[in-house]
Amino acid sequence: MYYKGKADRRTIEVNHRNNELRAMAKVLLTSEEGLKHRSKRPIEPEAVFGQIKDANNFKRFHYRGKRLVKAEFATIAVAHNIRKMISNRYVMQL
Repeated sequence: MYYKGKADRRTIEVNHRNNELRAMAKVLLTSEEGLKHRSKRPIEPEAVFGQIKDANNFKRFHYRGKRLVKAEFATIAVAHNIRKMISNRYVMQL
C-alpha cells in the first residue's frame, strides 16, 4: 500500500502476526478467567508513583547505574512510607 506524501511515496507495512497476537490477548483478557485475573491486579502502585512525583517533586534520578538507582528509589520509598505513617498518626511506640 502506498501513501502519497508531498515529495515522496511512503509504504505502510502491517504486521499481521502482531494483529493476531493482540486479538488473542483480547480474547484471553475478556474471558472469565482473564477478568478474574485482572480484578486481582492492584491499581494502587500508580497512585503512589504519582504522589512521589507530585508531592515530593521527584522528576528524575540523580545517579546512574542500576545499583545506585535502586538505592535511591529505596530511599524515596522509605521516606514516602514514613510520611504516610506520620500523616495517619501511626507512629510506633518504643
